[in-house]
Amino acid sequence: MSETRPTPVQTEVPSESPEVECPVCYQEYDQSSKLPRMLECLHVFCTECLRKIQLTPLHPPDPNSAPSISCPLCRHSTPLQSGDAYSLPCNSRILAQLPPVAFRLPASVSARLATVTQRLVCPEI
Repeated sequence: MSETRPTPVQTEVPSESPEVECPVCYQEYDQSSKLPRMLECLHVFCTECLRKIQLTPLHPPDPNSAPSISCPLCRHSTPLQSGDAYSLPCNSRILAQLPPVAFRLPASVSARLATVTQRLVCPEI
């Protein structure tokens, strides 16, 4: 009698690394307006989305309470120390995963460098 073995099922193992895109706008985090900021509940969103959420709250803000922001995932309220999303801490684990910021030259400098390079390589021009 032959014994049949079950075929192993492949399952996805969640990665240890945090996501590199905002769960609200689905855009990748970056070093400027899409900086990953963490709420008290440990959910992370880009600064731009948090600012929009702060400017259009679900409920009218209580004038007697400190400014806060409601998490779009769990609705936990996180107080804002300086009154805006910029006071929230950045998620350093996500920042470490982002590609380094590319060094970009202004277009005028790039054009001049291309001209100088062309003259050095092809002096008869």
